[in-house]
Amino acid sequence: MNMKNFKRVFVLLVSVLAIGCSPSDDIESKEVPASDSFVYSYDNEEVSISSWNAVKVENTLLVTGSAEDGRKFAIEFNKFGNLSSANSYSTTDFGFPLTNSFEYFKSNYFDFELVGIDEVNKRVSVNFSGDLYEDNYDINSTTHFVQGSFNVSYSEQEPQIAGLEVSAKINGKDWYATDGNQSGGFFSGSDIELYMISDDEYFISFAMNHDNTTALEYNFDENSTVNKVAFSEYDPATDEIVEYQTSGTFNITEKNEGLQITQIIGTYNLTARNGSNVIEVTQGKVNLAYFNY
Repeated sequence: MNMKNFKRVFVLLVSVLAIGCSPSDDIESKEVPASDSFVYSYDNEEVSISSWNAVKVENTLLVTGSAEDGRKFAIEFNKFGNLSSANSYSTTDFGFPLTNSFEYFKSNYFDFELVGIDEVNKRVSVNFSGDLYEDNYDINSTTHFVQGSFNVSYSEQEPQIAGLEVSAKINGKDWYATDGNQSGGFFSGSDIELYMISDDEYFISFAMNHDNTTALEYNFDENSTVNKVAFSEYDPATDEIVEYQTSGTFNITEKNEGLQITQIIGTYNLTARNGSNVIEVTQGKVNLAYFNY
């Protein structure tokens, strides 16, 4: 799939999809330094961060550092150590470029280390370095190198919708979605596809139809068009997304329709094939909300 075409079909989901992730695993809290600090450089120039703010919503944290000249650095990640996004911008200089971590396979282009998170004392410690892109869907766009670290305290907030989560084991390894997009579903009878990504190369997406998909267990294969789970992979060598053929089970246990947003809850398992490459996705959990017409 061509990257630019892939970009055009996306419509950004409500932010709660990116920050919701239910506490399905018991993650051991780690001790982090008790004193606050924030070190940051942009294009090898040290930027004095004078204030910062950190918020935790369920399992996701957003930390923003601010300099007195209006420059800011923001980074979002989950407590399992997966990067959602990093970006740099200015609130006073409109000529200063907005830059973001590359949208796909972030861990390949940006080094993020969750040094520790202390959920008792509400503190988090992180190291980071890497390129931010002026067009985060174009790997050849202008980049700016950032690096730094922080040890900060955070506050906790309640999510708009509790317990949102997309997770699984991919070939036995834990996988947690950190971001998502919606394609379609904005008029009666249209199909919906919800694309979920983490900071690795993999995508998991859910194809449904708002009018016809109900709380049932669906078996799907490579010929299914709806009520299925799809799998794809970003290839850095070609800068394209490679689609796999999938077969498996998509079990929707709840479908809760609201005025503008519908929530689905369920489980999934699948086998993804691309030539001789076979990937097993097991213990899948899905608790998602999407825009309906």
